[in-house]
Amino acid sequence: MSVSGVKGKDGTGNMVLKLAKAELIMMAVVYPLKSLTKGARPDNGAPTTFPSGHTAQAFVAAAFLDEQYRHKSVWISIAGYATATGVGVSRMLNNRHWISDVFAGAGIGIASYQLASLTHRYKWKNKNATAFIMPWINPSPQGKLTGVTYVATF
Repeated sequence: MSVSGVKGKDGTGNMVLKLAKAELIMMAVVYPLKSLTKGARPDNGAPTTFPSGHTAQAFVAAAFLDEQYRHKSVWISIAGYATATGVGVSRMLNNRHWISDVFAGAGIGIASYQLASLTHRYKWKNKNATAFIMPWINPSPQGKLTGVTYVATF
């Protein structure tokens, strides 16, 4: 939307950084949870149902649109959340997720964007604030463990 001339609440650079940070937070929560819970999918029993990653991603985008463009039109927020809800509903209608997976994905998506927004250093204009994101892999006898570490000071 910035490219087409519609200005968001933050500058384009800050919007991109906040959205990228939110996506990383969301992935750092969703993928380890899938590995830990090993919930069976309704269609094929694969142990990757909880939480719904598609729904989480859709709600990250909806929360982003809501924060950045609500001041332009409430319809942008409504469209974002309606589309994200449609993603979650379609995951259930296609028998890929249970309702609990979708609700958890929605909550994780919204919380991920809110955390990214709250910890964004330009909100307080604190020039000493830092953020550090580091993916990690730990091969162990129980199997390969992976994750993301995020540290912020502000």
